[in-house]
Amino acid sequence: MGDLDGPRAPRAIDQPGLPGAPIRKTRGSDASQLASAADSTRLGTMGDGGHLDDPITGQHLTFMKTGAETGGDLLQVEVRLDAGGRVPRHAHLRQDERVEVIRGSLTARVGGRDHELRPGDSLDVPRRRLHVIRNAAEHETRFVLEVRPARHMEQAMKGLFAVMRPLGRILRKASDR
Repeated sequence: MGDLDGPRAPRAIDQPGLPGAPIRKTRGSDASQLASAADSTRLGTMGDGGHLDDPITGQHLTFMKTGAETGGDLLQVEVRLDAGGRVPRHAHLRQDERVEVIRGSLTARVGGRDHELRPGDSLDVPRRRLHVIRNAAEHETRFVLEVRPARHMEQAMKGLFAVMRPLGRILRKASDR
């Protein structure tokens, strides 16, 4: 995400992590390029996965590049996270994750440490690290999520969101009472 060799090369800040697997946070990449890419992807042909919504967590995913399109190397997703929304705590055993903020701000908690991210900031989360992403702002946040290698992440997301959809309807009905 962003040209590391260009005139506005991001400044990387290594965070303490597991030996050989640091958390890497980058500030100052060109978020406008990401926003344009995300907008053109949404208007053009999306990956073969399309769009997913989770009303419980406030996540709205648009697949930009799928594992099938990248030979299994990458899953790239634009995530819109509602105000107060979150990506629940989880870890990936065999995949590394990268989050780059396009608009808004978010807090990523990785290995018990909070990282505040603003537009243009990115955070690399190595495999086997527990992490959660939260939007504590009063407005939507947009970020690009990359998972490498893609493995079966797209199918796992589709399955999880399919389970959450009816659960969201049940919880909304219960809260209406």
